[in-house]
Amino acid sequence: MKKAVFFSLLLFSNIFSCPLTFQSCLAKIKNFKVVEKDSLYIPLKDGNLLIYNPKKIKDRQNYDPFLNLYIIKHYNYEKFPFLFGKDKNKELASINEEIICGSIKKEQTGLDDFAKFSKKAFVPGLVLNSCCELFGINTKKGVISKEYIKHFIKYGPNYGDVGIRVKDINNSVVVVSKNPFILNGFEVGDKILKIDGKEVKNSSDFYKKILFSKIGKTCRFDVKRENDNLMFFADIYRRKGGGFVSDSFLESYDIYLDRDLKILSSTKLSNFKKGDKILMINSQKVKNEKDIRKVLSKVKDDIVFLINREGFEFFLHLRISPK
Repeated sequence: MKKAVFFSLLLFSNIFSCPLTFQSCLAKIKNFKVVEKDSLYIPLKDGNLLIYNPKKIKDRQNYDPFLNLYIIKHYNYEKFPFLFGKDKNKELASINEEIICGSIKKEQTGLDDFAKFSKKAFVPGLVLNSCCELFGINTKKGVISKEYIKHFIKYGPNYGDVGIRVKDINNSVVVVSKNPFILNGFEVGDKILKIDGKEVKNSSDFYKKILFSKIGKTCRFDVKRENDNLMFFADIYRRKGGGFVSDSFLESYDIYLDRDLKILSSTKLSNFKKGDKILMINSQKVKNEKDIRKVLSKVKDDIVFLINREGFEFFLHLRISPK
């Protein structure tokens, strides 16, 4: 009987100890009114106010469309800012109106695959440790990791791109698609071994190295192509797609899509119009951005689109002019 009571008390303690640990963080969030409907207003040091808002703010200053982040000066919050955490081993919680204790079970992999919190939590929310230090922002797409937030605060919405998308396959970082509008030496199937002489550990590591690189920099890449080890150089271009922005490679032509592959905006040079829906590319049906990237990875010259414009279907041509 005593043992049963002891284990019941132990279980009760484990269930409620974590939320109690984060009560001061919840109080801080409520005191500063960090959460307002679907948005977050996070006071940082140096008088910076970090805003996460899934809807565009009209009078925006420094805005990151990839992450739906804004940064403005707001000196009223200088005294009690949220600092960025360092110790990954500490227990974390995603906090909104409630406290959901857990951990980061998967790192953020570039702009298209946000980090994953171990438990289902209300969004948006702050991912904090028990010292109320910021580790990320919980969104519908996953957690925006602190490294990406810090990069935006320091450098703005400037991310590097070498025109490829990679994936972890059998413990190797493998090129799965290639942007035909950007000149580089990569081929689909290449295994990325090193960047500037430094080993690439996984896809998350690859994207950090590329996205956080200076635009215009030339990097050396060591790759394995089938049975051959190759080395070549590639320039870092400005990333135009990813995150909360479409990432079909057509963004290189300033053509942006919604989830249904309808044109949101484009340049007059492309002859696309807002509302056009892409049905096929080079005679291949496409249903999502991944399909488009797969098809575009194979093209060498002109691209032929089958478009639906207000019920009328027709073909549009786009000539490849690699940068």
